[in-house]
Formats: sequence, C-alpha cells, structure tokens
Amino acid sequence: MLNYKAVSPLQHQNTKRFSLKKTIPIFIILGLLICYKYLIEFTYEETSVPTISTVPTVPTIPPIEEDDIDPLSTNEPEYKFRVNLDELKTEYQVMDIIRIVIEPRHPSLVNKIRSTFFRVLITGPTIFSPQLVSSLNSSVLVYEAPLMDQGNYKLQARIIFYDYKEIYNFETSDIIIMDKKSPKVNKLDRIIINGEFTFKVTQSSVWDRLKLALPESCSDISILRGRWKKNFKEFIPYNCIIPKFKKSEIFNQLETNNRYPKFIDYNNLPFRYTWIRFLGDSNTRRLFGKIRVKLGASCISKSDGQNRDKITQYFCTANYTQTSFLGTKDPRPREIYLTYEWYYPGSRYSLETLLNNTFKQSCELIDKCVKKIPCDFVNSTNSSSTNNICSTQKADYTFVSIGSHTPGWNIEHVDKYLENIFNYIYERYQEKITFITTNVVNINKIPRGYRNQYLIRNNFRIAKANELLKKHVDKSQQDNNNKNIDLLDFFGITQPIWEYSSDAVHYEDPVYEEQFRLVFDRLISYIKTIQ
Repeated sequence: MLNYKAVSPLQHQNTKRFSLKKTIPIFIILGLLICYKYLIEFTYEETSVPTISTVPTVPTIPPIEEDDIDPLSTNEPEYKFRVNLDELKTEYQVMDIIRIVIEPRHPSLVNKIRSTFFRVLITGPTIFSPQLVSSLNSSVLVYEAPLMDQGNYKLQARIIFYDYKEIYNFETSDIIIMDKKSPKVNKLDRIIINGEFTFKVTQSSVWDRLKLALPESCSDISILRGRWKKNFKEFIPYNCIIPKFKKSEIFNQLETNNRYPKFIDYNNLPFRYTWIRFLGDSNTRRLFGKIRVKLGASCISKSDGQNRDKITQYFCTANYTQTSFLGTKDPRPREIYLTYEWYYPGSRYSLETLLNNTFKQSCELIDKCVKKIPCDFVNSTNSSSTNNICSTQKADYTFVSIGSHTPGWNIEHVDKYLENIFNYIYERYQEKITFITTNVVNINKIPRGYRNQYLIRNNFRIAKANELLKKHVDKSQQDNNNKNIDLLDFFGITQPIWEYSSDAVHYEDPVYEEQFRLVFDRLISYIKTIQ
C-alpha cells in the first residue's frame, strides 16, 4: 500500500517551499557576513595606525552628558574638561587648519587649565600632534595643525598631570620624599577623547598649482614641526624638505670641487684630518651607530663603567680614497674621523672637559686608540707628518645633546647650567657647535624600579628645558654674534610619536634614520659655507 504522504504533490511542493524558507535566510546571512568582513577590512586598511608598538593602556572614558557628572565633585579629572573642534566638519581640504579647543566644564575650573597639561594626537595616513597656540580667550587652550595629506583621520585627546602647578620646580630630592604620596601613572595620564572625532581630508584639483615651494634643506630651521608617515619610514616637516644623502655624496662634499670650497684648507694645513664629534647620551650613541654604519666607518670603542656596560667612547675612521681628490699622487690623508663620547654634566665627562680635550687627549683614554690611531704622541703638534691626526686641537664640527641626563634639575637649575656652559664656549671655543634638543619620553614605559620618576622625566619639563636651550642659542647668535652655534630640533620630530617608542626614552630604528638625515643636512650645509 502506497504511503500517500510520500507521493503527494502537495507534500512535495510544501517541502520545496520549506527548504527555500530555510535556504534564503542562510544566503542572506552569508552575504551580510561577506559584506561586513569586506567593509571592516577596508576600513581598517584606511584608518589603522602603525603596529611597531602599541599605544599605552589607559582607561577609555565613555562619552558623557554635562548633567551626568558634576565636574566639581568628581575625582576623575578627565570629566572636568571638554574637547571641541573649532569648526565641526566631516571633511576638510588640504592646507586647512584644524583647531582643537579644550575648555573647563565649569567656570570655577578656569584657574586649573593653566596648571594642567594635555596631549592631542591625530592619526591616519600620517601621524601628527597639533601644537598649543596663543589665544585671546584665557579660559581655553587651543591646539592647531595644518592638514597636509589626504585620507581619513581620527583625533585623540588626553589629560596629563591635572593641576600640577609645581611640576617645573621638582628636583630629585623632592620626588624621593613624595614617593609614597605620588599617584600612579595611569591616574596621571587619562584619555578624554579617543577616536570619537573622525574626519576626512581631500585635495582640490588646483592643489598642484598652489603647492608651496619648500626649501630643499632644513639646515636653517631651528624648530621642526611635521608629521610621520604611518609606517614610520619618513618624517615630513611642514616648512622644509630633509635631503636624502648617499654615501658618495657625503664624501664628495668633503673634497675640493668647482662649486663648493673644501671642508679643510689642505693648502695651509697639508696633513690635517677632518674631525666630526658627537657628545651626548644613549640616544646620541644610537644615532652615532646609525652614522658609522651609513659611512662604512671602521671603529674602536671603550666601555669604562660610566654608563654601566654600555660604550662610552667611539673612535671611527671613514676612508674616501676612491674619490677624485687632488690627483692620484696626492699623499694627503683622505679620511674623516668621527668620535662619540659620553657626556654627563658634573662628572669627568662634563661638556667643559670634553670640549677642552684635544684629539690626542681623548685618544689616550683608550689603549686601542693609542695603538691603532695614526698619532705622533711624542710630538703631537707635528702637522708635517702624513700620519698624525693628533695635531688636531679642536673638532671641525661638534654635535652636543644634553639629553635625559639632567631630569633631576628644576628649570632654574637647568637655566643656570646652560648660562655657565655658554659662557665657557664664548670665551674658549670658536669652532662649529650644534646643540640638539632632547627627545620626548614615554612616561607610561618608565620602569617600575624608577618609581615616581615621571614627575621629573616628562615631556612638559623636557619642552621647557628645550625652550631654555633655544633661548641661550638665540642669545649667543644675537648678543655675541656667534653664528657658529645653532640648534637642531629632535624634540619636534619625536613629539608626535612618543606613544610608539621602544622604551621610555628610545625609539625604533627609522627614527634614528631620520635624525641621521637631519645631522648630515646640517653638516653638509655648513661645509658649503666655508670660505
């Protein structure tokens, strides 16, 4: 007997309809998942930030209405201030200025805004940090930056060191006493806005005609501001172009040619070597490491315990005998000497001591240097020998970075120290010196063993110390007409990226690559001016 349910056309039709009812939603869901995956990947590709390092973990504050929390009674400082865009737009044009306004949520908090510090960061195809600018309204803080590159961007604003009036007055002895009372870093660094403000930058069709012609050197720029490409491969200043040098181009500038005078007057000092010197901290040592590799230099080094097991002196030579100097039979040396020396104020590595040392005196501190460097140690003033770098009394060019060696000094202490060393230079040193501003630091990565060092090792104190350094450089150029002293700004190029540092004070290799370009831009620009 046949089972009518099995052969019924109606039953078969119902089964097909039932299957379609199941199948159609499945296709719809799969389609939505594919679209969602595509859109998410596309969005990530357009707006993701570099993954070299991660942004420090700090609490994300949810958006709030003014009535939700009383800004006067809350203990959370991030609820005391409001972040606004001067002109709320979703799309800007290249060369527009974006302005971020930070204001107190209650009139009585106005007196706190000048003793509170903020950090504004914009990320997208490039990464940059809008700068605090003067405002006619003293009850708000205004940060601004030019928008130079197309793409999608998002804004982050953080409050750091709420109501720290005394931050510039701290010394090491103070923070030791305050150790148990000091708040933890995650209480001092809080996010106010984290990507809620997003916008797009587009480029007008007339941009190519209106594009500014920037100078092809940054050697005359004391303060550098700009942005980093999101892969950290290049820093792009707003107001100049950093040249890209090849090794052969660097050495060619050290020779006589028809266009530029030579670096050293070999006619008057026939066997004089070129000596370029770097005095500084561990960041300077990392920069020097990049330089010696780029130039293919041969080096000897010494570690004397002043910086634990780290190297405190390098003596390097780079040979350029393959270039067309003054003829193949010219016996004069074709070498450039590069040295790095650990610089620490108040020690035997003080700046005054280092600048006073001749090449011979510096070399004698290292046994390997005495054995390998071509010196007449008996008669070091003998410049008639073709093999005597020791006749060199002063470096032709010296780069000096005070670095992170004076964080325990308050601002008055730093100012007095700078006044003393600049007076020393005025009286005793006429050769070329470039002072380098101190890199920014990441307080969230200071090792726990340093306890509350973030109260003295932070970017607001570093910025103030760099301002004092610039003040003394400017004064030396104006009052003393000393054009041989100038300033190179490493603070400005690291300011947008301190969240991505490799540790509290050091950076990834591409950052030192850009610093190398800036150093040789300055060096070669100086070579071209020598008469």
